[in-house]
Amino acid sequence: MVALVREDGTTAYESPAVVRVLGYDPLEIAGSFGALVHPDDREVNDALWSDVRGRPGCSESARIRVRHRDGRYRWLEIDVTNAADDAAIEGFVVNYRDVSPQVDALRTKDEFVATVSHELRTPLTSVAGFLDLVLSGATGELPAQAMSFLQIAQNNAARLSVLIDDLLYAAELDNGGAEVSPVPHDLGSLLREVVSGLGPQVDAKEQRLRLEVAEPLPPVLVDPLRLVQIAHNLVSNAYKYTPHGGEIVVGAEVDPSGGHVVVSVRDDGIGLSVEEQDRLFERFFRARNPLAGPVGGSGLGLAITRSLVQLHGGRIWCESAPGVGSTFRFTLPIAPVTPIGEPIGVM
Repeated sequence: MVALVREDGTTAYESPAVVRVLGYDPLEIAGSFGALVHPDDREVNDALWSDVRGRPGCSESARIRVRHRDGRYRWLEIDVTNAADDAAIEGFVVNYRDVSPQVDALRTKDEFVATVSHELRTPLTSVAGFLDLVLSGATGELPAQAMSFLQIAQNNAARLSVLIDDLLYAAELDNGGAEVSPVPHDLGSLLREVVSGLGPQVDAKEQRLRLEVAEPLPPVLVDPLRLVQIAHNLVSNAYKYTPHGGEIVVGAEVDPSGGHVVVSVRDDGIGLSVEEQDRLFERFFRARNPLAGPVGGSGLGLAITRSLVQLHGGRIWCESAPGVGSTFRFTLPIAPVTPIGEPIGVM
């Protein structure tokens, strides 16, 4: 389904396929498509259009729900390209794809994964508890080799616990149950917390981890816990795909266009092909590069990271090339200015 939209937002052309996908005649919804978007997805739709306006040649995509004539909502994947420089169009080219069957299949799979994960958590908690008890010496002294084996078992139980947490949180994000609680916060302090916490890991690979924050930064509107999770996921990802002796740089600066701060995580690691970048934020996707060696983790980190950024009203993208390294960037909204006389409340 294709549409051509003028700069003023009116529809110049709507594909007849709209009848098959949404049940409407093209003339019925010309200029009023936005009213059919699910209320919970309107912010995402508005952000999509905001990102491409004023940027000829730019393309962005999003997945939103749109109301069918029968009253039910269909999931559409929307790609918007700014074709303002094309004299034949002078507006936007919009491609719609009905992905409702895929979304329904994913929902069924996620419900199954969530159920299994819940069932695994109880016995795993018991296993981890008894391992802690034995390793603490509460059951008596054990031979050094036995202690070493038990430590390996404890480490793997911890890895499994992280995997289960990721699976459950990913399912929660899909079901709309995940929420963020944004408050005005000092971004620099949160990034310093992440860099400090990952120091020992990075040191073990003789990597350099630097923080470059363009001070002073205005307070950003974020959920501190989730912002730390976002940054931790991106730096951990850079750590995994950067060889010994490499460098990782975490940066932050005000977006010149205003309204947002751009956070970046740059590495000089193995880099990504164009094909890999297209699938980067898919669940369980891993870049296949022998130079990276075995890479641990659940394969859900970047998918969760993108969802968390979007819950903050931001967007995330990657710039990379094989052998050059990768730079991940995401935006965060600047906290509104508090009127004089009112408490600022920055954390």
